[in-house]
Amino acid sequence: MLKNHLKVAFRSIWNNKFYSAISISGLAIGITAGILILLWCQDEKSYNTHIRNSENIYRAVPGFLSNGDKKYFPTTPPALGHVSKQVPGIDKSGRFFKSWEQMVFAYNGKNFIEKSAAYIDADLFTILDLPFIEGNREKPFQDKHSMVVTEAFAKKFFGNDNPLGKVITREDIQQSYTVTGVVKTLPNSQLNFNYFLPLNSIDGLDQDWNNYDLEMYVQLHPGTSITSAAAKLTQLQKASVSDNITKTLHYRLQPLAEIHLYNPDGTEGLITMVRIFTWVAIVILLIASINYINLTTAKAAQRAKEIGVRKIIGAAKSQLFFQFISETLLVFLLAMGLSLLLVKLLFPLYNSITGKALSFNLFDAAILKVLAITMTVTLIVSAIYPAILLSSFKPLQAIKGKFSIGRGNHFMRKGLVVSQFCFSVIFIICTIVIGRQLTYIQTKNLGMDKENVFRFDLKNMRGKYEAVKNELLREPSITGITAAGQDPLQVASNTTKNDWAGKDPNKILLIATLPVERDFLSVMHIQVKEGKGFTGTAADSGYFLLNETAIREMGVTDPIGKSFTLYGVHGAIAGVVQDFHFKDMH
Repeated sequence: MLKNHLKVAFRSIWNNKFYSAISISGLAIGITAGILILLWCQDEKSYNTHIRNSENIYRAVPGFLSNGDKKYFPTTPPALGHVSKQVPGIDKSGRFFKSWEQMVFAYNGKNFIEKSAAYIDADLFTILDLPFIEGNREKPFQDKHSMVVTEAFAKKFFGNDNPLGKVITREDIQQSYTVTGVVKTLPNSQLNFNYFLPLNSIDGLDQDWNNYDLEMYVQLHPGTSITSAAAKLTQLQKASVSDNITKTLHYRLQPLAEIHLYNPDGTEGLITMVRIFTWVAIVILLIASINYINLTTAKAAQRAKEIGVRKIIGAAKSQLFFQFISETLLVFLLAMGLSLLLVKLLFPLYNSITGKALSFNLFDAAILKVLAITMTVTLIVSAIYPAILLSSFKPLQAIKGKFSIGRGNHFMRKGLVVSQFCFSVIFIICTIVIGRQLTYIQTKNLGMDKENVFRFDLKNMRGKYEAVKNELLREPSITGITAAGQDPLQVASNTTKNDWAGKDPNKILLIATLPVERDFLSVMHIQVKEGKGFTGTAADSGYFLLNETAIREMGVTDPIGKSFTLYGVHGAIAGVVQDFHFKDMH
C-alpha cells in the first residue's frame, strides 16, 4: 500500500513539474532558514552543558551601589578565592583571568605569537570539567613554570610528537615552561583558551582585595543554601576591607547554566535574542508551510475528478488521506534534500556572518536534533490540513465539477493567505527597522573620529614609544600618533577609588578610566569643552581630564583646577571633554 501511495505521489509530482518546483523550492528555502537559525540558537544554549555536576557550580558576582544604583560585575578580587574555602558548603573554588598580552614562544627554532591565554587555579580544571587528553587533571601544574595546552596548540608546536615534558621558551621575558597537560578544545566553555598558566605564578594575589579582575567559580555541596553561601562571601570580604564601596558590597551566586545567556545581575541577556530567533525560525517555517498549503488547496479543483473516481471505485476516506499525506511526505523529503544541500553550501558564509566556527556534520547530535524539530513542525503543519480537505470531497459532485470546499474551509483558506501576508509584512517591517538601527549605530557620531585610525599593541616597543612615534611621523601618510592604556572603544577599567573637592563622604561613583598619551585628544578629534587639556609636559602626570557626564554626576561647578584623586594619585582637573562612546553601541 505504501509503495503504491509513493508511486502515485511521484507520478503526481512529475505531471505537475512547475507547481511541484514552486512547492519544493518554497519549502526548501523556509526549511534552510529555519535550520540555520535554530542551529545558532542551539549553539548559544549549549554553553557549559558538558559539565558534570553543573547544577552545583556558580560564579561569584559582586554588586555595589554606584550613585544610588546597584551594579554587578563578573569579576572578584583575587584574595576572595584564597579565603572562600572557609565558607561552609563550598566544596571547591577556582579563579582565572584572561591575559591580554601577546606572548612570543619559541620551540625548535621557530617563533609563535600567542594571545589566548589564561592564568588559572588548578582546581578550576576539575570544577569546570575540562577533559584532559594527557596529564593529570587533579594535579595539572608541577610548578610555577608549567603550562597546560590545547590539542591545537600542541599540534602547532610539536606536530605528532608527545607534548608532555616538552619545554618551550617565552622569548619576550626569557622564561621557559614545561608542558604538563593537554586538554580537549571546547569552544562553548568558560575556559576557551589556547593554553593555561598557573595563577600562583603571580605573586601577591592572595592578599589583593583592591583589583576586581578574576572570575571565581565555586562548587557547592548538594543542598547548600545559595543565599547563605553568598552572604558568607560578603562577610569575609567586609571583614578584610573597610572602604566605602565595600560597605555596599553584596555577593550573589550566578548559576553556571545562566552565565552565557544572562547578565551578572540575573536579568536576561543573550537569552532574549535566542528566544526571538527561535520564534523567527518557527514563523518562517509556518510561512513556508502555509505557502505549501495554499498552493495545494488552490489546485484542489484540478484533482476533484481524480478524488471522485477513486471514491466511486471503493477508495475509503482514510486511504485518500494517507495518499495525500504520502504526497506531502515525498514533496517534503525532496525539499529537505535540497535544503540540506543549501545549508552545506551556505555554511562558510553562515559562520562568517555569525562569527562561529561550526561544522556541518549530518550525523552530529545537535544537527540531528535541529533537523528532527524542523521536520516534525513543518511536516505536521503542511500535511494534515490539505489531506483532510482533499479527502473530504463528495464523489458525485467532484466528478460533475460542482464540488464545494465548504464555508469553513473557505474561511480557513482566506485566513491562511491573510496570515501569510501578515507574517511577511511584519518580517519586512522588522528587517527595515533593524537595518535602520544598525545604520544608526554605524553612522552615529561617537564623539571621537575612528575613521582611518589603526590600532596595534606596542609590545616590546613600549619602552621606546617616543622613538617609535617620531620615526613613524616621518611617513607623510601618517597624520598623527597617540597611545592609550586600552582600546578606547571598549574601555573595561572601572573604579570607585576617586575623590574630589567637596565630595559627599557617603557618595560612591563608579568611573571608567582610560590612561592616554598627550596627543590622544587631537588624534582622536575629541573636543575639549573646558580647560586646555594636557600640556605635553611632566605636569601632565598630575592632571586629569573628565567627560561631561562625570562632572555632572560629581556635582562640580567650575571644575578646572579643582583637586581630583584617582587610585590614590592626587592631582587637578585640567579639562572637561565632550562625552564619547567608550562601550559597545548596543
